[in-house]
Amino acid sequence: MLNTKKTGAYICKLRKTNDLTQLELAEKLHVSHQAISKWERGESMPDIQTLPKLAQIFKLTIDELLNGELLPHTEKNATYTEGKIIEHISSGEAGKVLELVQEKSNPLEKIVNIAPMIKTSEMDEIMANTEGIKFKVNDIIALAPFLSDDSLHKLVVTMINDSNDLDFSHITELVPFLSRETLRTLIDHINNQQIDSKVLLSLAPFLDEISLDKLANNILDQSLTGVSLAELAPFLSQATLAKLIDRINEESINVENSIALVPFLDQESVELLANKLLDKKIDGNTIAKLAPFLSRDALNKLANRIGKETNMDTDVFMQLAPFMGEDLLDHIVQTAMNRKNK
Repeated sequence: MLNTKKTGAYICKLRKTNDLTQLELAEKLHVSHQAISKWERGESMPDIQTLPKLAQIFKLTIDELLNGELLPHTEKNATYTEGKIIEHISSGEAGKVLELVQEKSNPLEKIVNIAPMIKTSEMDEIMANTEGIKFKVNDIIALAPFLSDDSLHKLVVTMINDSNDLDFSHITELVPFLSRETLRTLIDHINNQQIDSKVLLSLAPFLDEISLDKLANNILDQSLTGVSLAELAPFLSQATLAKLIDRINEESINVENSIALVPFLDQESVELLANKLLDKKIDGNTIAKLAPFLSRDALNKLANRIGKETNMDTDVFMQLAPFMGEDLLDHIVQTAMNRKNK
């Protein structure tokens, strides 16, 4: 990667050696003296069109400017360097850059190093002909912020065809930059892999419901808890939620995450969740919060258990009353009266 501090210090040294003021150098380059000052302090870099002019003024190669030092003769004559790439781009020949790298084992390394200096249109031109080039996943992750959707999609498809070690860790790094189409292509490729619920949650805001439901079916059992399911619920279809509730470890289900889940569930799933709560320690206040989502039958089961085990608070009883059947109401009232008379 480029070291802007080192490059800036070298530009400053060269300017002083040539007895130029910042203003004089700025006039030669048609930039402001404030720009020169920022370069020398390492706060910014000359752009791709300016670097060749700057190198010409100081009678150096672009690579020497970027590296902040004179280079040996062998390195000066190297055909694939950041400087050579910049020369091609600045002369309007970005499409020829990959011709320099056909025989290299790590073809995108130099491009990645100067990617922040390259316009999206220029990067797309560079990547227009990638036939025969092997891409590393990490290089594509590094280039993703600088590519258009079309170019990135093309690279991802190439990566899928060439790589067998793709996993969800790569997708989480790429996902903010991928189009829905590209993301769906990636997910289809690794859909048979199991996924941790936390990883799925990080992907959820970027996925459509179809892709998300596909991945949800592959959640690792050990990562599927009441908490993780409650966090995922806003993104999943009701059908997928129902399947996951059926799979979930009952030990991880508690009152809090159940209350968070129920607004996203259909009636059948709510009943299933309520049944999982039957063996939990649950109080009247909790049932009151769940009541609007429960069928009368499920509510009766829970309320009946509370009524048998404890004295139900009057306020809770009043909250539950509109949702309970007449028989249960009578039963709870009678039970309370019997306890009071003992």
